[in-house]
Amino acid sequence: MTVYYDKAAGGFKYHFQYKKKEYKSKKFRTRKQAEMAERRKKKELNGDILPLSRLVDLRLKDYEFHDQYQTRTKMEQMYRCRVQPFIEDKDVCLYTSQDIENMAVRLKMKKPVNPYEGEIKDQSNYSVNYTVARLGSIFNWGIRHGYCQDNPCITFEKLKYTKP
Repeated sequence: MTVYYDKAAGGFKYHFQYKKKEYKSKKFRTRKQAEMAERRKKKELNGDILPLSRLVDLRLKDYEFHDQYQTRTKMEQMYRCRVQPFIEDKDVCLYTSQDIENMAVRLKMKKPVNPYEGEIKDQSNYSVNYTVARLGSIFNWGIRHGYCQDNPCITFEKLKYTKP
């Protein structure tokens, strides 16, 4: 990594060369922010894109490897029915908390972004919260295994619900 502290700018910056071209950044408050920005830029330049669907497939294979077939089945069903139709499939590093909030709103309103052939059922606030939490666990697994840098589900404010 080529992250350094620039005294004149008063923050951290990155600087590297790729295919005889120099790339410099603006200033960041922390070294971690600068390192994440540098990784994103390098991924963008290399064309290394890991879509959410591929991250989910990797997580499902990990469940199989650890003989957790029941958990794998529940996770796959949740993703295919509650997440995939309601969120754009893009690089996991590019998701923001706003994307997660939009997914939750679309899920609640039953307005899929992607074509979905099954029946879309009404989702309670509890179900929406559960779905976001499970999606967050996939992002956390991706962070632990080096597939992504941050979890956009952390800042999601849970929807309020009353217990029956």
